[in-house]
Amino acid sequence: MPSVTGIAAAPQHLLSISRVALGAALWWNSRTSGDSEWALPAALLAVVFDVADGRLARARGTSSNFGRVIDNACDAAFLALAFFAFRAAIGTAPLVLFALSFGSYGARALWSAVARKPFTPSPRGHWAGISNYALAVIAAAQVHPSIDIPPPGLSIAAAIVVLMNSVAFYDNLRLARDDARSR
Repeated sequence: MPSVTGIAAAPQHLLSISRVALGAALWWNSRTSGDSEWALPAALLAVVFDVADGRLARARGTSSNFGRVIDNACDAAFLALAFFAFRAAIGTAPLVLFALSFGSYGARALWSAVARKPFTPSPRGHWAGISNYALAVIAAAQVHPSIDIPPPGLSIAAAIVVLMNSVAFYDNLRLARDDARSR
């Protein structure tokens, strides 16, 4: 596998990092305006970049643990900024449960790296990640001036994300316990 000497050396890392910029733009716009014609395209672009960065890395033969760390960190930054930007529409519970779920995932990954143990990803965490991005897109659609999502639709999506992140948090705790027992 070819080595990657820096972030700029790999276009997939630029795709990952661009999600942070998109999240920051969503947050910045939420401070100045309620409606936004570009929030939905920005959220959809973040989804496309999230899918594309890993595929590009695998196609170029530059997939690495470093790249997975960058991808996960950029996911966390984008989603935290998006949830914070849309908190008036979705409430703060999705952000809090996302922080618990992703924080427990990050702690487990760090522990595995330090202990030099294999890391077991959580399938429930994967589905929670997909639901997090779906909520970001639905909330971005809600602030588009020509799209009207009924409030129950947004509330249901937010409740699903809270549930998915709660299950992922529990799963991360369970996997951490199992990892500790196998030491």
